[in-house]
Amino acid sequence: MIRKLTGLRAQLAKLRDRRRSVRLGSAWATFLAATLLALLGVFVVDWSLSMTIAQRAVLLVVFAGVVIWFVRRWIGPSLGCDESILALAVEVERRHGLDSDLVAALEFEDESAKRWGSEDLREAVIADATALENRVDVFAGFSTDRLRRRLWLLLGTVLFLVTLSAIFPGHASTFLRRLALGVESYPTRTTIVKVVVGGSEIDGSGLDRESGEVPRHAFGRELEFEVLCDGELPPSAFVEIESIDGRLRRTVLLEADSGVAEGDDTRIFRGSLPRLTETVSYRVNAGDAWTDPARVEVIALPIVLLEHEVELPPYAVGADASRGLDEIDPGARQIAVLEGSTVRLRVKSTNKALESARLSVDEGEFALTPADDAKRLWTLDTNGTPFSPVAEPFSYTVRVLDAHGLTIEPPLRAEIRVLPDRRPRVRAVMISRKVLPTAKPTIEFAARDDFGLARIEVHVGIEQPGEEPGEPTSRVIREFAKPVDRVADKYALDLSAYPLRKGDEVTLVVEAFDERGLLPSESGRSEPLVLHVTDERGVISSMHESDERSARRLDEIIQKQLGIGGPR
Repeated sequence: MIRKLTGLRAQLAKLRDRRRSVRLGSAWATFLAATLLALLGVFVVDWSLSMTIAQRAVLLVVFAGVVIWFVRRWIGPSLGCDESILALAVEVERRHGLDSDLVAALEFEDESAKRWGSEDLREAVIADATALENRVDVFAGFSTDRLRRRLWLLLGTVLFLVTLSAIFPGHASTFLRRLALGVESYPTRTTIVKVVVGGSEIDGSGLDRESGEVPRHAFGRELEFEVLCDGELPPSAFVEIESIDGRLRRTVLLEADSGVAEGDDTRIFRGSLPRLTETVSYRVNAGDAWTDPARVEVIALPIVLLEHEVELPPYAVGADASRGLDEIDPGARQIAVLEGSTVRLRVKSTNKALESARLSVDEGEFALTPADDAKRLWTLDTNGTPFSPVAEPFSYTVRVLDAHGLTIEPPLRAEIRVLPDRRPRVRAVMISRKVLPTAKPTIEFAARDDFGLARIEVHVGIEQPGEEPGEPTSRVIREFAKPVDRVADKYALDLSAYPLRKGDEVTLVVEAFDERGLLPSESGRSEPLVLHVTDERGVISSMHESDERSARRLDEIIQKQLGIGGPR
């Protein structure tokens, strides 16, 4: 079928395209102008409030939300509008005051119209519409004024922003970098060139330039600030410090260091926070310049305990091994151990790994070695140290170093006291002091020691009238395979083994030796027992004298009991 309304359809299609172009052009011009003005608003907010990176990120999210809302509310309908030929024909009829001939003719010319209606009517309507084709201007009323207004708005907005950028190029370039969440600050009369916090130079993002990490500082140490400025130099600067939880706020004044400068237009400001006890954020202010808030993380110092394990000498191990010894608590820095003991030292970090641990005692220094993979427990090899065996009191110092190079000041200092193993106590007695040269007098003796007796000896010294005393001779009268802490016994000394004669004096001393393992034994001696060598008459006389003394003593006791013999 030959379409008779092809020209009309072509004109209506051209009108549709032009209307779409105006509509899309106006929408996009409006969108671009609104976006540029919104960006100007973002700049004003960012510049006036000196926003941080996080705040700018939130602002950009809000900006994106506004743009999306604007597109959906004002641009979306224009972009989604798709006019049909019939809709445009209706509008042309209404604008020219025509009946519905154009619309009807376009519908009747469709292939599906053959299946409904009268063929004659359809041909007549199409013929009437064809006659109107040359007399109707479908473009009447079409205008591009809306597009021109939107383009002028866009052009004015662009020229305004270009002019501002030309006047303030530094602000414009900085805004674009800050829009990408950069760390640059807007140009100011005063420029902060360099910031050094706790010895670490900080970049624009608040990180250590060397490590690229958040700077860290030791707990309890002074935190120093150093700021280099140029441009319009203020008399002083200051740092605003705030704890992470917001409970602590403090301002540190930075004084100008006139003695240190890097040029005529530069000045260094210095100040410090006396004691850093928690992670904080800081912001440097100098003149009209400032930095974005940045953090300083606090590093806890190592928390170290000294643990002592005492190994008693073998001779002291037993039921009474702990007699006189104090119980050693973990972390104790003053302990008392038995002389000859071995002390095994452990250095334990309760909060972090250690890089090294060293011990100083007297003039020597010893390195400890890690006992676990976490490097929290360190032990000392006691060989060649005063810890094995402990022979005398001493003090020592432990220095530790963690992965951050931090140590404890002052270093840990401890003291080891020695509980002395007392000498054995010995007592010896004899009944008779006058003996024959061949007698076998009995010595009654008792000895005891804190931890163990090794042997008991008797020393025999002889003095003969008119001669120089000779060296005493010694003999072992008791020896113990296993040390005992006390003994009471008798020993019959055979004097016939010595060249004695009447008038000689024999001095007997009982000596007990203790057991001290690797240490040399100590001994204790009894009071000397003096024997007078005589003959049988002298022994009998001694017995009579002893009986008389006993009788007198007995008579004195009876008189005291009866109450006689005293003053009247």
